[in-house]
Amino acid sequence: MSIRPLAVIALIATAPTWACAPLALYDETTSVVTANFYDRAYRGLPWKERVALHRQGLTCESTNAAVALRLNALLAELETSHTGFYTPADLSYWALKNIFARKIDAHPFPQIGLWATCSADDGCFARNVYEGSIAEKAGLRVGDQLLKLDDAPFDPLGFRVGGAQRLLVRSRAGETPRSLAVRARRESAQRALLRATRKAMRLYERGGRKIGYVHLWAGTHPEIQATFVSQLKSLAGRVDAIVVDLRDGFGGASPDFVAPLYEDERLRKTPVVALVNDGTRSGKEWVAYRLKRDKRATLLGETTAGYFIGGRIYDIRGGDFALYLAVEKFDPEDVLDPIEGVGVAPDVESPGCRRFCEGRDPQLEDALARLAKPSASGGPSREAIEQ
Repeated sequence: MSIRPLAVIALIATAPTWACAPLALYDETTSVVTANFYDRAYRGLPWKERVALHRQGLTCESTNAAVALRLNALLAELETSHTGFYTPADLSYWALKNIFARKIDAHPFPQIGLWATCSADDGCFARNVYEGSIAEKAGLRVGDQLLKLDDAPFDPLGFRVGGAQRLLVRSRAGETPRSLAVRARRESAQRALLRATRKAMRLYERGGRKIGYVHLWAGTHPEIQATFVSQLKSLAGRVDAIVVDLRDGFGGASPDFVAPLYEDERLRKTPVVALVNDGTRSGKEWVAYRLKRDKRATLLGETTAGYFIGGRIYDIRGGDFALYLAVEKFDPEDVLDPIEGVGVAPDVESPGCRRFCEGRDPQLEDALARLAKPSASGGPSREAIEQ
């Protein structure tokens, strides 16, 4: 083990932060948090002391990943949604930069229409496979384990444009992995979500009934809103029931997104089940809350994320990094119950599938089965749906 001369140690300890990039990055980020976090009491934390304590874990030799880890540990102590530090090695960096640019095609990156989640213990899994995507067309399914990309361990941002890549996956624990050929495209997060929203719409036949299905992947751009509202309107008079999928993706929506369910006379009489889970967040939680409160839809699934506070993006180091920070409370007049940190509970609990789903979507199947139940009126009733 090498031992540094005392003079070198003293020099590092007294060096100004501009000469020490990792500490400068940490200090710039925490200064923005200190100045702009919505709760000036910092959720009861001794904020300056916590900032100083986490800073002690860094040196001038710390990597960007180490700084990010330390910053996110600090930010987690605030126990507030819409608060995190992201590097270009994070999928969320690209998605948030795109969303807050207000331009649907800003900040593209090589992708195949896949949202993967990874952990040190269990590896990577396909959380979302977007409809109409390269991933879907290649045969990737929600819940598949993602093992390798070419000959390297799977990296959600390891795709490249310009040639075929081999994605090694498996759909069941312990099975022999299969190889998928994919060709990534450079595309923004919202462009992929808009396509998925368009391609998701379909009709199901269950128990002699026609059931329309739509999926609002995000409420972050007017073009996505226009698409979704148009889809709802197009179902009027064509279906006996509707499934509105609010799971996963991003928030940003408002009750205006489901206005046709209230305003169109034909849709007002159509039973609706809205699917929710712990990936239903922000503005989509507002939509779910209103649908439940007004008894306009039966919420089915799992309690929503509880991400319900006003956040914004700050460019750190000129945009090389992104700080997502809660900057104000979000208190719509029609929301009378706490959502931040609590979420919106479903009317009907129904567990979803996250791993090794083999093409199954138990929450959607549950919704379709309930909407197909017979009732005295002949059509699906709210009572029959919730039994």
